[in-house]
Amino acid sequence: MFRILTVCTGNVCRSPMAAVYLEHRLKSVEFEYEVTSCGIMALTGQPATDMARRIVAANGLNLGHHRARMITPTLVHEADVILVMEPWHKEWIVIRIPEVRDRIIELADYLDDPAWDAIPDPYGGEPEDYAFTWHLIRRAVDRWLEARFGIADNNVIIRQ
Repeated sequence: MFRILTVCTGNVCRSPMAAVYLEHRLKSVEFEYEVTSCGIMALTGQPATDMARRIVAANGLNLGHHRARMITPTLVHEADVILVMEPWHKEWIVIRIPEVRDRIIELADYLDDPAWDAIPDPYGGEPEDYAFTWHLIRRAVDRWLEARFGIADNNVIIRQ
């Protein structure tokens, strides 16, 4: 079982959006996987934001089941790959659990624009902010999947 953990700050926007998109993209693979998400400062039990649910639903996916949860050493240790949204998320984890440093990937490293060193947090923003973050997440996830597993994005949902 290959385990992927997506991490953001509150676990109500970026990491659940990334997790649901990863699950969508991995449906056709021939290996067992598990995708989970968590937040460094999550309010446990909170649903994904309304705008995150809307942008994902507009793309045929569903975050209705999502409930925020805090990052834990167990989640981190069990993950084969930890995809973080911002550099400080990586630093936060490494300070507390240094032995997983090599498993942490900054998702923004897979964007084609070096100006983006993070996937921006749309929390509290306008619908356009969520759409832009969704776009960046999809682009970065697609490129990571191709680099890591050779999974091309020929069936990617591309609506915004």
